[in-house]
Formats: sequence, structure tokens, C-alpha cells
Amino acid sequence: MTNLRNRYFLPLGIFVLMLLDGAISHVFSPLLYHGQVAIIIRLMLLGFVLAVYALPQEKWLIWYALLIGILYDSFFTGVIGIYAFILPMVVYLLKVVQPYLPNAFWSLSLVYVIVAAVFEICVYAANTMIGLTTVALSTFMVDVLAPTLILNLVIFFILAVPLTRLLVRIEVEE
Repeated sequence: MTNLRNRYFLPLGIFVLMLLDGAISHVFSPLLYHGQVAIIIRLMLLGFVLAVYALPQEKWLIWYALLIGILYDSFFTGVIGIYAFILPMVVYLLKVVQPYLPNAFWSLSLVYVIVAAVFEICVYAANTMIGLTTVALSTFMVDVLAPTLILNLVIFFILAVPLTRLLVRIEVEE
């Protein structure tokens, strides 16, 4: 059972990660968006993946994902529905398969890469369907997906342990 402190800390923390996504992307835009290459930082996705693993009993995660997805859509895309649909779907699927996956660091890193790839492909597909992008799939894979996965995996290796410890500490303090 989660208490009120946990109920507010987790979505607030992921909201801060979402804002950091935008702030870091803005500050480092000359490095992240160069020519056709676009590298997308997904700290909020990292937060959700770690929360699913560190707090498997948390029942509100899908609702938090919906809320953060709506906020992400309104802050960054201007089209309500893309992240509001994809983010809760990814969190739900991860919650379904998580009990069957090992809880080791290297397994979690592989899961994170797969989740990030599926997430980016879903966002690309949604943007293509509604006409927000006309980038070819092959160009997307080479110029967006590959560099995005590499950078986010590096970020995962840096932040996964401290963020997981923070989540576990909050859970223990209930």
C-alpha cells in the first residue's frame, strides 16, 4: 500500500525528469540535433522503467503515465494523444512482462533498450500516421533511433543505480 508521500513523490519526480528532457534537449540542441541526426533524451521513460522494477506493487503507475503523457503532449508536441496513449501502453506492457524477467542490472539494461526502441518506433509510427513527419523508416532508424538508443543507454548506465536506490528508499520509508 502506498502512502500519500509516495503517491505524490513518484509522479512529481517523473514530471521533473520530463522537464529535464526538454531542458537538456534545448541546452544541448546543437549537439543533439545536427544535420539529419536527432538524438532524443528520454529521462521520463527511464523513470517509468525503473519505477516498474523498483516498485512493482505500485498500482498508480499507468495513471501517472497517462498524466505525464498528456503533459508531455501539451508541453512539447502540441498534439494531445500521442504520448498520452503510448506512454501508458508501454508502462502497462512492461508491468505485465516484468514478473517474468530477471531483476538483474544487465537484464534491466536490455529491457530498457527494448522499451526505448519500442517507444520511439511507436512515436514515429503515430507521427507518420497523422502527418507530423515524412521521414523514411530507414532514415529514422539510422539518424534518430540508433543514436537515441546509444545516448539513452549511456544515461541509463549513469542514472539507473542512483534512481533505483532512491525509489527503493522511498518505498521502504512507507
